[in-house]
Amino acid sequence: MNNPFFQKDHLTLILTLRCNLDCSFCSGVKSRISMDPETARRAVDLFLPLEGKRKTIKFFGGEPLLEFGLLKETVIYAEKKGKELDKDLKFTITTNGILLTAGILAFFKEHGIELVMSSHHLHHISKKILALARKLPQMCLNIDIFPGTAGTLSSRFIRYHREQFNRFNLLPLYYVPWKDKEIRDLNTELEKIKDHLFQHPEIQLANQEARGEIPLYNSCYTADPEGNIYSSNIILSRQFSGQKELFLLKDRKGRDTEKGFRTSLRPVVMKNLDKKTLKSTFRTDKALSHFIENAETQRPLKRADIKVGYSCNNLCKFCVQGRKRDLLLDKTTDKLKRVLSEARRTCQQIVFTGGEPTVRPDFLELAAYARSLGFKRIQVQSNGRMFAYKRFCREAVDAGVNEFGLALHGHIPELHNYLTSSEAFHETVQGFRNLKALGQSVFSNTVITKSNYRHLPEISRLLVSLKADQFQFAFVHALGSAQQNFFSVVPRMSMVIPYVKKGLDTGERAGVRGMTEAIPYCLMAGYEQYIAERFIPSTEIYEFNVKVEFDKVRPVLAKKKGKECRTCRYDRICEGTWREYPARYGFSEFKPVTGASHE
Repeated sequence: MNNPFFQKDHLTLILTLRCNLDCSFCSGVKSRISMDPETARRAVDLFLPLEGKRKTIKFFGGEPLLEFGLLKETVIYAEKKGKELDKDLKFTITTNGILLTAGILAFFKEHGIELVMSSHHLHHISKKILALARKLPQMCLNIDIFPGTAGTLSSRFIRYHREQFNRFNLLPLYYVPWKDKEIRDLNTELEKIKDHLFQHPEIQLANQEARGEIPLYNSCYTADPEGNIYSSNIILSRQFSGQKELFLLKDRKGRDTEKGFRTSLRPVVMKNLDKKTLKSTFRTDKALSHFIENAETQRPLKRADIKVGYSCNNLCKFCVQGRKRDLLLDKTTDKLKRVLSEARRTCQQIVFTGGEPTVRPDFLELAAYARSLGFKRIQVQSNGRMFAYKRFCREAVDAGVNEFGLALHGHIPELHNYLTSSEAFHETVQGFRNLKALGQSVFSNTVITKSNYRHLPEISRLLVSLKADQFQFAFVHALGSAQQNFFSVVPRMSMVIPYVKKGLDTGERAGVRGMTEAIPYCLMAGYEQYIAERFIPSTEIYEFNVKVEFDKVRPVLAKKKGKECRTCRYDRICEGTWREYPARYGFSEFKPVTGASHE
């Protein structure tokens, strides 16, 4: 196999070439041929044992819902087979949606099947069915873009979003001629959509997740209704059906051929299209590619904070969760997978928090599931002890974790171990070293307490030596254990500030970015650029059975400012301090900064 675009972990099952519609723009091959159960099982049997743990099976047509019984039987069979082979399976179906029923959607929800549906036929579907479809954990709307209607694209996109669709795949009509004006209209409309995306981070673009050798068609194992196995779904197109034998991997009688792996899609397309159509196709795809690239890099990403439970192998004296580990059971794997699916509807990045996420036996499974849902950043906030084991580090990276936030509260074992009530220091430090040896992004969090604030510069030096990518000094939040131990744990903030600034300077000199959390602007004169609240992404916290918009709740319910703060030039952007702090110490330390703000 020498095709770099070949998706060896994907199988497309063309259940039928029949369709309940006859759309003028459809280039698909039509016939009355459908797949039988034995053929479907044989394709699954050939595909699942192949190398790789994560596998995706796509149901395609024609209209695959015309063979829903076969689809249902195949899903159940594949799940059983996948369990035997220890494979993580994902299913997806592409349909015009007209044949959807409440029962079909319930089956999709039960088995985690992603529904990909055409926007072109929404008016044929009842409001009740659409409402149920939108509630699926994974649902994508294909927006068909025709040359003559490109000028209405942004208004349609925004209307679908207002109708509570959040995941989209933009599909220009490729392999047909477009006029110059139509392509200009497409570019203009894509710019309008980009502006809308920037205002709505909950929107997901499926186009960002897979880019192949040519537009529209993919290179992956593809089984036709007769049982032939091909290397691309291009065999579905009437335009290129004359070359389908070039993509054959195994015929219906089980005979192998390798020519399918040696055939690239691009030369076939170039050979079969006239110059005008080729020019239109690649200009259209260039417009979409440019849009996707810019939409990805410019728009903010919304984050989901998933509290996986409160079990922990430390017992920190300042822990904001306190004794929840003794009172509340950790969520089950199935419950957390449902939470992850719900969070993916509105968020593009995720952070696993707790308690200590890595002590869960299913942590790697949950990380892999998050990656299968398409989260772009998968972070774990951890005390770092499990990462002292190199094998666990490799497994976490393989599962999809790509950001690691490790907590270090002291520069020497005696201090860190005292604050965490454990023998954790050497394991946490080794965790840093192991993850950096694997080339991972590692961030650090240090909770500022009475015991460690004088040593923040030394902690900074240690973090620099461990090659941390960034560190944060977070002022202790007096809830849980910190509330119980308030006067032995919570220092006066004004006494902390000189050491915070020295620690930030240490990082700056070494080229390592430092940040602070929950320290008001008035105490950070000359260091305002290090205040983390300026950069915290929009975040949804999933705790217990509640979802909290943390960026909206934090400044109002969790933080507090004094009356004098109204005269401060930073009043508009400063959140104040955790409200438990002035309840004990008052506001006397916080002096309004006068003069015009440059923020």
